Amino acid sequence: MPAQPPGGEAGRLRALIGWRIQEASTWPCKSPGRFNPLDHAVFQVVFGGILTVLIALEFGHALQYFFSRGRGIIQAKIVIVIALLAIARKVIVTDPFEAAPASVLALAALTLALGVTYWLMRERDDRRRTVAAGVKGAAPGPKAA
Repeated sequence: MPAQPPGGEAGRLRALIGWRIQEASTWPCKSPGRFNPLDHAVFQVVFGGILTVLIALEFGHALQYFFSRGRGIIQAKIVIVIALLAIARKVIVTDPFEAAPASVLALAALTLALGVTYWLMRERDDRRRTVAAGVKGAAPGPKAA
């Protein structure tokens, strides 16, 4: 049985991500005749693997934020960003000529809904920051004579 990496769950996640990156970087060397980055299928597989690692890193960052803050909630914006990354990966990996039209329409609708939700949340946060900055930077009232 291999030794457990330090850091509990976060350490195991880092080890898994490191192993996945190592596998992805040595895959072309293991099969040199089959690796052609200009081939569309190979590009989809490689880019899908890169996005999978990016999603895992973002998920790990969200968990690290969750455990370090000690709150019982994960920010919804982080979850929406991870979902958007997963959908982007799905769109890139899916062959549009082989996918069912209903599936493509569902991905488009889901992307639009998540994008609008993220935009509305960002607008709300921007307004809150503007109001908070206005209160902090407000001019002092008139002085008593």
